[in-house]
Amino acid sequence: MQAEELKQLKVDALKRLTAILPKNVKMLDSIDPRLTAYMKGVARNEPDEHNLWEVLGCLRWLRLAATYEVDTEIMHMIFRVVEGQWEGGRWVEGSGGLAFDGMRGKTHYRLTNFQVWAFTSLFALYCWVPTDRSGDDPDLQLAETEQINPDDGMVYDRRRLCTDFIFFCPRKVGKTWFAAVVDVLIFMLLGDYNSQLAMCANSEDQSKILFEKFKSLLLNLDPKGKRIRTTTKVANWRPFQIRACEAIAFSSGGEKKDGFFAEVVNGDEFGSAAYINHRCSMSELLNVMYSSMGPRRQPLRLITTTAGHAIQGPFQNELEGVKQLLENEMNYETA
Repeated sequence: MQAEELKQLKVDALKRLTAILPKNVKMLDSIDPRLTAYMKGVARNEPDEHNLWEVLGCLRWLRLAATYEVDTEIMHMIFRVVEGQWEGGRWVEGSGGLAFDGMRGKTHYRLTNFQVWAFTSLFALYCWVPTDRSGDDPDLQLAETEQINPDDGMVYDRRRLCTDFIFFCPRKVGKTWFAAVVDVLIFMLLGDYNSQLAMCANSEDQSKILFEKFKSLLLNLDPKGKRIRTTTKVANWRPFQIRACEAIAFSSGGEKKDGFFAEVVNGDEFGSAAYINHRCSMSELLNVMYSSMGPRRQPLRLITTTAGHAIQGPFQNELEGVKQLLENEMNYETA
């Protein structure tokens, strides 16, 4: 689309968002009032601070929320785990929550409206996925997430709707901390019993930054390392614990781990990866990790990046695909 077409698209998208938002306020408030505040701010476009893609993203999420199941309980759990409990603008001592590295040492923070929106976009929506198993099987054993559909008698599994998430943002908005928190949530709570997480970056230094933030949050939860052991590149649960998850930091051009069975592949600063002689080592690393995800129930491809300096790189293709997806949002009926 040309510039003038994109401007008009934003005008039309804002009109639609303003029209449909009131009937969704109750649902948004049930997740968190900050989510409502964020979407209202986007609809008001005050002061012309929200871009076209944010507006279209809100429209898309509201349409999906009208189609699929919104899990408010899991969002309340996530916010409590991340933030702990707050009263009068202060964190309540001993109430839990993750402590982040701040200017005054380890500090508890409340999520901003935008961060609440980011976590909700990733974790709030669920769908029922058909399996190839029949409810008539005499040897059938149902997992906690499964049920038999009375309409066709087949087994369906409840899964997170989002399996691809791109956090594309300016510098210094906490994207790497966001990725680290997502990794901790899956490593500790939301992933498979034997979940494996690949933290990939374009350089060893960048992968170390992401892994150190992840490791810092883990040490909050297990400061003496009784349940989780960590090195400079690997974190895993000790034997005979309630989980058997593993997280490993990888860098492009580095050694790849055979037999890896990833549930989460986190590509940090993918926007800085460029083609060199028609090849991109970062893209090759991610593709190897993506191919290892196999039959994971809830795989997650998580890209966290700024624009970077690479004009010609594989992330540009990803970004253009997302833009086209959002541009088509106005072709759908309103939520």
